[in-house]
Amino acid sequence: LSPIYPNPSNGRVSIEFEIGFATHILLQVVSLDAKQTYTLLNKVHLPGKYKYDWDGSHLPNGQYLIWLDNDLAPVTQRFMINK
Repeated sequence: LSPIYPNPSNGRVSIEFEIGFATHILLQVVSLDAKQTYTLLNKVHLPGKYKYDWDGSHLPNGQYLIWLDNDLAPVTQRFMINK
């Protein structure tokens, strides 16, 4: 999982990741209080580089996590929405 860009953000972020083998990918945005969860991807991906542009400008200001889970282990990154 590459660094989230931009961070802090107005709600629009680019999420990039690379995988070396075919695997199931679950990509979510989760509020730090875990009250809001948005599933962006939930399917098998082939090896390669991926970029996902997400518009979360409808969300309130605050801190959120990008949660990327594959068949091995989850990876998270924190980012901030500040409009």
